Amino acid sequence: MKHISICLFVILGFSLSLYSQSSKTALEKSHELIEKGIELYDNEEYQEALKCFSSVSVCDPNYTWAVYESSLCYGQLGDNETAYEKCKEAYDLDKEDAAVIAFLGNLLDELGRTREAIEFFKVNIQKKPYNA
Repeated sequence: MKHISICLFVILGFSLSLYSQSSKTALEKSHELIEKGIELYDNEEYQEALKCFSSVSVCDPNYTWAVYESSLCYGQLGDNETAYEKCKEAYDLDKEDAAVIAFLGNLLDELGRTREAIEFFKVNIQKKPYNA
């Protein structure tokens, strides 16, 4: 009887250990989705990358990152208006991200809104003078 109890205890412990190692948090899953999307983007598979980025929940802390990455895809697809909308959404969620601010300025310039673009570039230089 004692051996059966020990075996059950070992099996239960092993099962819990495997379960805890295999179950990922939502944050880890979204991070993996974004990384996969970036890989697809790098391979010029923009539509597939967009599917990965759009799979990240609005409630996820990585959502802003996913929205920014999707704006880059739309830019590569030549849809600067949607790229701008996505980048503006990312900016509204995180006004400190230098990459978002720089891309937003570039998009505004591409859309013929150069004066607005210059304002974003100025903001970026003030916030991150060594990254602008």
